[in-house]
Formats: sequence, C-alpha cells, structure tokens
Amino acid sequence: MPRAGAAELGAARFLVATTSLTADPAWDAASVGLRAGHEDDAPITQYVRSGRHHIAYQCFGSGEVDLVFTPNWATNVEVIWERRIAASFLRRLASFARLVLFDRRGSGLSDPVGLDETPTLDQVVDDTLTVIDATGIDRAAMFTTGLAAGLGTYLAATHPERLSSLILYNATARSR
Repeated sequence: MPRAGAAELGAARFLVATTSLTADPAWDAASVGLRAGHEDDAPITQYVRSGRHHIAYQCFGSGEVDLVFTPNWATNVEVIWERRIAASFLRRLASFARLVLFDRRGSGLSDPVGLDETPTLDQVVDDTLTVIDATGIDRAAMFTTGLAAGLGTYLAATHPERLSSLILYNATARSR
C-alpha cells in the first residue's frame, strides 16, 4: 500500500512516496512501448541534440502521467535494463505513466565530454528540457534519486512551468 506526503513550494508540488517495487503481473511489453517479442529487452534508445552533444533517451509506457526519471548522476539507459530489480521497477512505473529515461551529457550512451568540459547545472537542465521537448511533453512530473535531486530542485526552481510535480527519493539538503 503506497504511503505519501505532499507539500507545496511555489508552482511545483513535492511528493514523497513509498510503494512496492514488485512488477505488475498484468504488465506486457507491448502496452509499455517495448519491442514486440522482446519482453526482456530494453526500450528503443533514441538521441536528441542539445547544443553540440547528442543525448540518449528512452520514452515508453502509457498512462495519464508523463514522468521523467533521473537516477543519480552516472547512468546508461540500456545497461539499467540488465539489472532485474531496476527493470522491474521501471516496468512498474511505465504501467501507469509515460516514462522518460535519459543519460546525462558525458554519461552512458550520450556523447562524452572532456575532463575540462564538466557540464554545468544549467547545461544539464537544458539537456533535460531538450529531452522533454523531444518526447512532446509540455509539463512532466520528475522523479529524482540521490545526487540527481539537485537537478530536480534546480529545474523546479528555474522552470516551474515545465514540472507538474517533483519526487525526491533518497535526497539530502547537503552532503557531508
């Protein structure tokens, strides 16, 4: 049974929730946009250009909610599907939402960056909005975990019109 608490802050709604990560037994690959006949396969990876970098992303699932999921800082949208619990979790999210995953600039399948080109937070926000735009989403809920919580809170503060809500999981106000 999900438990949740919500608070209002400016135009964005912040939600803290816990729920079971068990996959829905009624889940089927076609209903969430996976390749037919490849239920254990990852969704199709697409690329969008942000500045001079290509950003890898996946968009799949169905439902009334558009949900952008940003786990920590280093990701790979295809490798995450090789972890059984992560794949189960993503399938569960995609059972009620159109889910968007992406690799940040310099991470995973997105274009690499040089050691002297570490993306700024503003560039990461621009990349995130570019991915959201590529999926045709005007306003999305954003679910962040760990270190990505800074991205979510900054995006909510600087572009509140683009987020309907922000979910922070395992986030801290500052690191020690």
